[in-house]
Amino acid sequence: MVNLSSAKKKFIFIIISAVICVGICSFGGCCLIGSTSTAFAADTQYKTDDPDAPAVYMTTEITPEALVNIYDALGFNAEGNVAVKMSTGEPPASNYLRPELIGDLVKKVDGTIVECNTAYGGSRSSTALHKQVAEDHGFTAIANVDIMDEDGSMTIPVPAPKSGASTITENYVGSHLENYDSLICLSHFKGHSMAGYGGAIKNMSIGVASSRGKGWIHSGGTSMTNIWGGKQDAFLEAMGDATSAVIDFMDGKVVYINVMNRLSVDCDCDGNPAEPDMHDIGILASTDPVAVDQACIDLIYEQKDGDGKSLVQRIESRNGLHTLEHAAEIGIGSRRYNLIDIDSEAIPTNDPAVTSSPASTARPQANMTYADGALTISNLEGGAKLIHASYTNGALSKFEISDAANGTVSVETRSGDKFMLWSAVGEMLPLCEAVTVETGTYENDPTPSAGTDTEEDIKMNVQIGDAVFIATLEDNTAAREFAAMMKEAPVTIKMSDYSGFEKVGSLGRSLTANNSQMTTVPGDIVLYNGNQIVMFYGSNSWSYTKLGHIDDLTGWEAALGSGDITAVFSVAD
Repeated sequence: MVNLSSAKKKFIFIIISAVICVGICSFGGCCLIGSTSTAFAADTQYKTDDPDAPAVYMTTEITPEALVNIYDALGFNAEGNVAVKMSTGEPPASNYLRPELIGDLVKKVDGTIVECNTAYGGSRSSTALHKQVAEDHGFTAIANVDIMDEDGSMTIPVPAPKSGASTITENYVGSHLENYDSLICLSHFKGHSMAGYGGAIKNMSIGVASSRGKGWIHSGGTSMTNIWGGKQDAFLEAMGDATSAVIDFMDGKVVYINVMNRLSVDCDCDGNPAEPDMHDIGILASTDPVAVDQACIDLIYEQKDGDGKSLVQRIESRNGLHTLEHAAEIGIGSRRYNLIDIDSEAIPTNDPAVTSSPASTARPQANMTYADGALTISNLEGGAKLIHASYTNGALSKFEISDAANGTVSVETRSGDKFMLWSAVGEMLPLCEAVTVETGTYENDPTPSAGTDTEEDIKMNVQIGDAVFIATLEDNTAAREFAAMMKEAPVTIKMSDYSGFEKVGSLGRSLTANNSQMTTVPGDIVLYNGNQIVMFYGSNSWSYTKLGHIDDLTGWEAALGSGDITAVFSVAD
């Protein structure tokens, strides 16, 4: 159940914790802008249904649209001068979050990308070099970039812990931090060579610290010039203390978004990181830095005996979970969390009409009317929110959250739109009793209508260079949507090699997924994460939506090769 009660709080320091594993300051299983979802286990030690636990929102989509949607799900608006804290990435090949992924969100909040110089040398150890890297990696093309310690450090105090003891009592951050009213710390979750893992807490501490402040944290408060040789637990504890100091300095105007893609054991400060063993997982967001990091850790540990083994070993070899233990002890957040899957809870399955649920007898009856293409809901309690999703040809095309000002909300709608109401205290509300709004059908709905002949197989051409292969499409919604795209024009996708058994690339839009666990074979073509096309020359066990299979595999593996390819998909004559 969505917990929107925290929306009353003034947390806007948007720490998008894509969870960065910054070497000292690392894109997931398949690609830098899109990725595969991973089913999460039914329960963990810290995941709970307790509505009083901090909410952690999750989507398995890793796209610009999904990043904006999950920020909107938090119910916050960045105010004033907004800093977006993230890693611009160490050259030449680190896994930093690409501008194409984060650009829409940065523009939405009119943010400035901020970072501080490194303490380990490299290409971002001075402001001039750092700004050049930011330009080379495309960040100056989407926003202003501020190296916050360009003019030195400033000292901020570490608040008294709620329990336990602090390792450091003061924190040294980039002096430009005082220029910002709220902050988005954009972190990329993955492993880290010193901390074991990097997420919201690390990005809030090491990421916001000046070059000298980084030394202070790494050494556990014993040196500003030497980041090596300090006690490991003191370093991990100092990160929690420094995070507490930044949250306090920003007056709590902080939210956290963790992007779990390119899940390498190495971080974005490593210019040549190890290839990930895991597929991408998704994006998580919360107002609690401890809860969002713990939720990410739990998702990794669910695969500790499989693809996540190497990352779990990295975390445990550095005693990385102690960061969460100390952060929770000093009171900056909770390890217990309520995980809310916005893919299933906020966006219901697409139907050809808007259908309500029975009304609750404990609440005032909401009234719903439909006229001239607009849906109006009135008699709502204060603080209620309407979640509205629109679909085009079966794919999500619009997602918005509207406030019910003065107890009324009105939105333009059409066939297939879905709605969900949430109260101010995070309870799902019925729309109204036994009312269905019929609004016709899609003009270009690719789903076959009654009586349509679907017995004949649909064939697809897959062209790679000069080689052309014929594939038979599956009889499912995603395959029909893909066929509709190809009938309009051939679909060209740039695809990268992953783990020596598949090619994967972004479709550029989402199809209607119907995932099931399967073991693929050479020649299978599947949909991954709703928006990634994967073609197999080997085998893998995962949750996919199957799109089709190559009819004749002669020359298939040779055509795919070992590097990047460009594939052109078209409907066969």
